[in-house]
Amino acid sequence: MKGVTSQTKAGSCRRVAGGAILMAAAWALMATAGSGSSRAEGAADGAGSWEVLFDGVSTAHWRGFRRDDFPDDGWEVADGALVPRPDGTVVDLITRKRYGDFELEVEWRVSVRGNGGILVRVGEDEAETWQTGPEVQILDDANHPDAEDPKTSAGSIYGLVAPGPKSLVPVGEFNRTRIVVRGSRMWQDLNGERIMEVDWEGAEFRAGVQAGKFDEFPNFARHREGHIALQHASVSRFRAPIAYRGVRVRALADASAAGGMPVGAEGRVGVARADITPGYPIRLTGYAARSGMATETLQTLWAKALALGGDGGGGRVLITVDNCGVPAAVADEVAARLERKAGLGREDVVVASSHTHYAPMVRGFAENIFVRDLTADEAAASDRYTAELTDALERVALEALADRRSGRLYHGQGAVGFAGNRRPGGGPVDHALPVLVARDPDGGIRALVANYACHCTTMGHQINAHHGDWAGHAQAYLEAEHPGATALITIGCGADANPNPRGGDDFGLELSRRHGRALADGVKEVLAGSLTPLPAMPEAAFRRLTLPFQALPERAEWERRAGEGGIVGYHAGKQLARLDRGERLPEALPYSVQGWRFGEGLTMVFLPGEVVVDYALRLKREFGNERLWVTAYANDVPCYIPSRRILAEGGYEAESSLWYYDRPTRLAPGVEDIIHRAVAETVPGWGRLGR
Repeated sequence: MKGVTSQTKAGSCRRVAGGAILMAAAWALMATAGSGSSRAEGAADGAGSWEVLFDGVSTAHWRGFRRDDFPDDGWEVADGALVPRPDGTVVDLITRKRYGDFELEVEWRVSVRGNGGILVRVGEDEAETWQTGPEVQILDDANHPDAEDPKTSAGSIYGLVAPGPKSLVPVGEFNRTRIVVRGSRMWQDLNGERIMEVDWEGAEFRAGVQAGKFDEFPNFARHREGHIALQHASVSRFRAPIAYRGVRVRALADASAAGGMPVGAEGRVGVARADITPGYPIRLTGYAARSGMATETLQTLWAKALALGGDGGGGRVLITVDNCGVPAAVADEVAARLERKAGLGREDVVVASSHTHYAPMVRGFAENIFVRDLTADEAAASDRYTAELTDALERVALEALADRRSGRLYHGQGAVGFAGNRRPGGGPVDHALPVLVARDPDGGIRALVANYACHCTTMGHQINAHHGDWAGHAQAYLEAEHPGATALITIGCGADANPNPRGGDDFGLELSRRHGRALADGVKEVLAGSLTPLPAMPEAAFRRLTLPFQALPERAEWERRAGEGGIVGYHAGKQLARLDRGERLPEALPYSVQGWRFGEGLTMVFLPGEVVVDYALRLKREFGNERLWVTAYANDVPCYIPSRRILAEGGYEAESSLWYYDRPTRLAPGVEDIIHRAVAETVPGWGRLGR
């Protein structure tokens, strides 16, 4: 198809105020005190003991890049620090040992216009350290011209990733950098504050590599283990002195006893499914051009549930539904039943639709779709199905809760390319494919959840039969390839994206299989890569708000439109009937924002409606692409949710689609900022995501 209240569990994490952190303790004391950080990625399960790489005196752990000896001709020890000789041989230092997954701490000091770097997983298969190892930039941001570009400023991954908000101590004093590397992920803290999390295999990072000088080096950021390197200052044109001290590292366990994979926090995981395909004639929704009830099933429709956490009661439940939209009345009724029977709060329950256009009409969803009132038989079938669906969603959630047993969660992200922007003038597309994996204690996959921002409209209106479209095929392929696993699909902010290509001589049946295969293959690639273990089961929050409409038309305008016929006339006639009954037309749209936060590893945002891509891209741009997952069509599908850009452009997503949803007029231009602000204020720990 085509007054604010809040609930929060487990306490939102507040952002620590900025400000430079002065290093008062001596290195000798710090080296015996254990990790100086309480963050989840730091003292992770399985971390080894600290190994001091430089104690202020000995250089035994270091050698020159592509040399066997310590390069006394290029480096010296001065005042307890490793210092490059400004006029000496230009050679980077590397550790004698290689490291895979590790936690590293380094103190560094720059002079005016100083420039250096800390590089990780460096190989010696290229001529320079930076040609294989990502470099954390060391820089005098106050005076060096490289600081003008955030991607080459202090704390950046040089030339590729800008840091978040940061606090540097004055030139001449020591900053403290902490780096954690697990699989393809890297976290960085600067002076005690998180400034970066990046996935070297993520779509945005790899696109940056391909667009710049690193593309000619095939092993850049690809080594599973490598040396740690300290860059010589004389690679900078200013040759300003720099110094490194307090260097220590500890290995992080990268394998469980069963199967050699990173270990996430242990919790409880349950899954269940219910067949929601009706066995009687019923109108399908999504396309206005259809006529007649559907009696044929080409693919089973499913409701599936993933239950997480909740030792001793409670928990969280994600319910996915193969249908065009679950209205708020149904989602809220299911949540209310789960509160009574399982003690869940509204924030604990998500109901997400796949938005397939080949599923039964549910009362309360896009009721103007057929541009006429339902017949008595059509209404009776839809009422019956709505009640049965509500019961099925309750049942599948309770079964998943009852099925909970020990498990661990992992997250990865890939990309799939079949979504294309469908706006007449084109526009952006989100091809990201985030994946959540639930494994049992033996490493077997219990559940796979994937999210993709694209309509389920591969097939045309000529298909008047039950079918899950590409999302249905993707689930089937994944479950066939992972016996015993339950596959769930959620839809991202893809309201302005269609499958590309679509239709054809068979009205899109073969293409729906092809797109489903592409998504399943994308998940397969994610599983074959480095998954990030999630450090916690989710904490949750839910907030209700309203989105204002633009000024309502006067009665005379409704009367003029009523004479036009078609959807314009039908919609206007319904508004006039309300006015004739003495009812007020709504001036705002009820809405909600929901968030689940899996510690520092992943945050999911759930938004109702057909949300256009600008929302997800803005949230990811501002608060981190690789660990943010945005699901639309969640908890309600009241209409399209256009951005400021699309409202200015006009067209179907901005206005005419709302007639089918029986909304009185366009949403106001400010709704994008209202939703964005609600996400920032509601989602647990949101203020820390941007760091």
